[in-house]
Amino acid sequence: MQDLLDNNIDFDNDLDANNEEDPDPSMENGLNLENVDSDDEFDNNALHNSNDLGFKPTYKDILWKGKLVRTYDMDYKNVPLVKLQIFACLILFVVFGINDQTTGALMPTLKDKYNVSEVVLANIFLFQIGGYTISSLINEQIHRLVGVRGVVILACCLSITFYTLMFLEPPSFIYYICYVLPLGLSTGLLDCTGNVLVGGLVENNNEWMGIMHGMYGAASMATPPIASHFSESGHWNRFFLLPLTGSIIGLLISIPAFRYDNAIKYDYDCLHEEQAHHITETGSSYEHFINTDRNDSKKPMLIEINNNGSALEEGSILDSENNQQSITTLLSQSNTESGFALLKKPQILLYALYLFIYLGAEVGTGSWLLTFLLNSKSSDRIGMSYVTSSYWAGLTFGRFTLGFVTNRAFKNVYRASTFYSVLTVIAYTLFVCISVKVPGDPTNSYSPYFILFFIIMFLCGVFIGPLFPNASIVALQVLPKKYHVGGIGIAVAVGGCGCALLPYLIGIVSHAINLNLFPVLCWTMVVSFTLIWELYPKFIEGHDEYL
Repeated sequence: MQDLLDNNIDFDNDLDANNEEDPDPSMENGLNLENVDSDDEFDNNALHNSNDLGFKPTYKDILWKGKLVRTYDMDYKNVPLVKLQIFACLILFVVFGINDQTTGALMPTLKDKYNVSEVVLANIFLFQIGGYTISSLINEQIHRLVGVRGVVILACCLSITFYTLMFLEPPSFIYYICYVLPLGLSTGLLDCTGNVLVGGLVENNNEWMGIMHGMYGAASMATPPIASHFSESGHWNRFFLLPLTGSIIGLLISIPAFRYDNAIKYDYDCLHEEQAHHITETGSSYEHFINTDRNDSKKPMLIEINNNGSALEEGSILDSENNQQSITTLLSQSNTESGFALLKKPQILLYALYLFIYLGAEVGTGSWLLTFLLNSKSSDRIGMSYVTSSYWAGLTFGRFTLGFVTNRAFKNVYRASTFYSVLTVIAYTLFVCISVKVPGDPTNSYSPYFILFFIIMFLCGVFIGPLFPNASIVALQVLPKKYHVGGIGIAVAVGGCGCALLPYLIGIVSHAINLNLFPVLCWTMVVSFTLIWELYPKFIEGHDEYL
């Protein structure tokens, strides 16, 4: 585990430069590499080879703070590694979807197995809050410590460990909810990483964001009936083999997919955009900079290596004292703005509040719908699990299809989400209306009433589905790049707290008053996040093209 997280581990044998014989080991292609760690994982001949074959170089090697960083555009059409990263995110979001619906799907079984009430069961959501809260506190720090690669590997290892313990069947309910905490941490880290990576694609980011969240919805859709069949067979714990297998596959794909994304690359990526902007404002024709003191490898130092493998001319060094001081100030500001201080920015605060209520509504609807149907509509568990799955089927359909509609039918993503939000409110209003009374025989799960219920829940899922990926796209559009991981991370973590806290409150209120209030509570949350969305143009200035 520690070896995988180490920044200098070599995942590609072809990148071992230490086996090359060089008559002058301190010089390579005219570039002084005395300050570069000897075990850096790059082959400087790769750029030569790509040019010799007549191809445009896919990767660019950068000397940054005394270490080589391999950079590349997030262009999945031209960079095969990005395709692998997208595939890893799709697999891990399937695990994410299964995880979020496990509690709701197994709630009747856990109630009987551990002999606890629905209020006690709702504590599962509180422990999920704990996991998401921890992820919000450490997300930026852990990225700077081990990079994107280390974060993904850590999250996968946590999932593998605790899904294995779930499969072994926790001996008591206390054990069960304790296992939920690290799983919440894992999903919080993966949620942030996936949204930032896919949202940052050069092309078709909205479509891929919809597909990724559609995979989440597909997994959520399949979870209730599959979990119900495992429960009916008396082996509910075997259900955890599904997310366990997905986590293992995700880990095996992520190791090579993120092999260049270590801590030093994350540091470079966070500051690159701000550095380029600063140097452009100073009038320099060269978009990067290098610290003039090469003897101190700890100081910021960046050299772009040309396609032929040689360094740029030293005439492009910004050796102006004013420039150096400005860059130092820029670096210190970028490194200190993190954590809850980011919530003071309106772009991040509104996004966090929106996700808090949105995820509470989305997951709350899916988590409690089966229990609501069994308690107040019909005792046919299999039949009601299919009605519950209709909601997730609609959500999956909406995310897979409306992502392609958005860019073609609307001025921007924000306007599209505004339209989808209104349709969501209408669909949830129908949900409230149809939940009032069950006409006819409540034991007949295939009566016209339940068929209509199935259709309405499908429509609720269709229109609420694309709102999360669309909100992530808008957040990335209005946020500077240096805030993408920190800002999206804290917002997604806050949203994850809503994903756990609001379903918990639904359980408390429903138990204290009446479970029949469940549809009204969901409708209230939908109206609330729609109103927050309308506040974006009033509090976020300077981004009229996106709002």
